[in-house]
Amino acid sequence: MTTAHQDSLAAFFGRSPLSAVHQDDGPQSRITVSPEEQIIQQRGRLRSSPRRKALTSNSPRIKVTEMVDLISDSPNDASGWTPLRKKSQVDGIKRRLQLEERTTRGDVDCEPQDDSMDRNEEIVPKKKRKYTKSNKSEPPNLHKRLSALSCEQLTKLIENLVENHPELEEEIALPSPDISNLLENLERCKSNIFKSFPNSRWGSSRDAFCYRRVKTHLDSFTKSCIDQGKQLESFESWTALIEYILKAWEIVDELPHWDNPDHNKTKNRCFKTLGVQCKKSISHSHLTQSEYRDMLSRLEEAVQINDNLLPCIQLVKKKIT
Repeated sequence: MTTAHQDSLAAFFGRSPLSAVHQDDGPQSRITVSPEEQIIQQRGRLRSSPRRKALTSNSPRIKVTEMVDLISDSPNDASGWTPLRKKSQVDGIKRRLQLEERTTRGDVDCEPQDDSMDRNEEIVPKKKRKYTKSNKSEPPNLHKRLSALSCEQLTKLIENLVENHPELEEEIALPSPDISNLLENLERCKSNIFKSFPNSRWGSSRDAFCYRRVKTHLDSFTKSCIDQGKQLESFESWTALIEYILKAWEIVDELPHWDNPDHNKTKNRCFKTLGVQCKKSISHSHLTQSEYRDMLSRLEEAVQINDNLLPCIQLVKKKIT
């Protein structure tokens, strides 16, 4: 390696104190230092540099200005450490160090204060919360409480009320039972019968083949029609039973009439059972003369559909006379 090459490397890495001591005193006293040794010497000085110790120290006693001054030394520092030459980098480090210093001071300020501060100040008692009437929970009304009860509970409640207060029995006017749900059930069963018919038929739609297709729904309609009448009869709701029979009579008449007479037994069974129930309800009913006359006119119209209600007409005529 030539002397010019060595001088250029020494100028790049900077002259070390060792090289300063061994300057050229003459051709005999010159000591040649290789570039590798210069790099090793620079690393050792960087690790032992006072500025590096200041930057890596966690001590809060070092001021920000001192650390920034250490960073912003001149390039010709005697320690040989290469400084930060860009002003933006120095400003960024400065702001970061100031933020750390403020955080440290904030932690010190958050320490608990003495109990001796402001003891003479008056302690203001907490105001009691005033509860208004709107905040108080109101009991549910009677309608909601009765709606939550079952039929058995309502029945038992009314019985106990009348037993304790017999004079209320004459004042309680019980309404007639609602039969709209019963009639809707019959209409639904009748609709299922007609929906079960085959979609296309070359022959009659009332033959044995179609009857077998709808027989299940016919049996369901017959059972519902009879059981609902028996239910009203067990409750002894005679007025509601008569109303149910007269309206169910028209629905039964709308059922299909089959070619085979044996297939019409289910329809005739409904007429016969409804006629027996109507006769029993009229004999137990207590209506006014005007209500019996209205019933008589409706029974005469129903007889034109089926004659199973003829005994009922005779009973109504006896009630009127």
